[in-house]
Amino acid sequence: MGAVATAATPIYRRLYARWPRHGNLDIRVNITDRSVWLRADQVEQLAGIPPWATGDTLLGDEEVLAIGDAWFYDLDGAVAKCAHHGTALAVAFGDWVREFAADVDDQVLENAHQRVAFIHALTVAQAARVLDGDPAISMGRDRLFAHLEQLGWIERSSPAHDWIITREAHQRDWLTLRTVTIPNGIDTRPYLQVHVTHAGLDEIRRTLYALRRGDPAEQPTPIPLF
Repeated sequence: MGAVATAATPIYRRLYARWPRHGNLDIRVNITDRSVWLRADQVEQLAGIPPWATGDTLLGDEEVLAIGDAWFYDLDGAVAKCAHHGTALAVAFGDWVREFAADVDDQVLENAHQRVAFIHALTVAQAARVLDGDPAISMGRDRLFAHLEQLGWIERSSPAHDWIITREAHQRDWLTLRTVTIPNGIDTRPYLQVHVTHAGLDEIRRTLYALRRGDPAEQPTPIPLF
């Protein structure tokens, strides 16, 4: 019997796909770093297959996942259910959705990425104050910048340059940026200010707790001072 996931899987990217020549319904596809999930009611409508209900026996190792108020099939589960139903429409849908998933590459995911708005994030100084409120953590702004660098979330070529967000921190929505204007001699210049998202704050806490436990698997690589 397959499994029904009880914990929410973090959404990595959200896409919308339209099956050509089969109406104007856009099927919602959630891509995580592990799986492809298809909105169940839309799969059922397009493929003409019976709806899934809580408690139904699944066909194999596939999963059904609740995200918000909707149910989602994993890709293999959707294709298996279409094949099991066996109609020409269902089989054709299963073939198309597998081809669609195979064409989803890094560039497609990047194009679908919407950066977290800075209004839903904290400056590094604000994030440091929140972290410092935890009795198990001692943190200040500069120390947090150093920790983010050790984690590989930010980098810069020299102390004179601005911090930039690395690919992983961007893709995982752990950090985001805000363009601000800062003095530059007698003029001003734009500056990309690093902000920590709520997901990033949770991940930072996890890494700091791991460091406190001395977990070697979570230890960031030390950066030489000289």
